[in-house]
Amino acid sequence: MKAENVRPKASRYVAPFLAVAVLAMVSCGGVTDPSQNKTESFSGTLTPLAQGGQPVAFFFSSGNGEYSISVTSTNPATLNSQIGVGFGQSIGGACSPISQNPGAKVGQTGLAGAIQQGQWCAYAFDPGILTTATTFQMQVKHP
Repeated sequence: MKAENVRPKASRYVAPFLAVAVLAMVSCGGVTDPSQNKTESFSGTLTPLAQGGQPVAFFFSSGNGEYSISVTSTNPATLNSQIGVGFGQSIGGACSPISQNPGAKVGQTGLAGAIQQGQWCAYAFDPGILTTATTFQMQVKHP
């Protein structure tokens, strides 16, 4: 038997599978390069945990790719220059949390990950360190 005549049976499925995968990526718009992401800023006021409430910003991701949430400032400066940030999905006009970081530091990425096209939300919260009302500014980058 010649080597060129030996062909694994599974290989006949590889080409059609790859063709379907490429078509799916093209039809879904593929993945957006993070350097092409939009930057949206929002701000709000956090009150100490006991007073409740968390500012939420809703946004629409026009494609698949990566998101990031960063705190750009707080006033007054918080303990260790940090607040809590969260990421979630917009469901029925409410923010349904998916992930959060109670120690997002000013000037650093607080959360990041994969995102699909759709309605999403970002929010800020008191991780239990605020003693007075604190204003903040955040940036959300997404496709």
